[in-house]
Amino acid sequence: MVENGNVNLRHLMQKQVAELFGVDRLTIRNWTKQHGCPRCTSGNYDLYAVIQWWTKYLNRKNDKQNRERNLARANRFFAENREQIEESDKYIRNLLCKHTSLNPKDIPEELVALKRAHIQLKRTILEM
Repeated sequence: MVENGNVNLRHLMQKQVAELFGVDRLTIRNWTKQHGCPRCTSGNYDLYAVIQWWTKYLNRKNDKQNRERNLARANRFFAENREQIEESDKYIRNLLCKHTSLNPKDIPEELVALKRAHIQLKRTILEM
């Protein structure tokens, strides 16, 4: 819609939004139907609402990709260092048994992970 020779950014057509974002109008339709891109009841788009949605959409997409990338990285690291990690965990369990009355098998994984992080932190500080 045009008001006083200017485009009303609160009532853009799908084609106009597509041009502004540099995508095909079908992409805008897919964003609306599949990803929740806001659309006015008149069928037009409020550019301010679309930009706000688009920012959140990209953040969610990046977060998911980062989580997947970090998980893959952690899985590779574990696969490459499996023996060392298992040996380290065994050492940590025995160390914790010396200071408690627990059996190595009774020590929760969380406690082993916490002690592992503590040892890593000590190493990092000593290397500084």
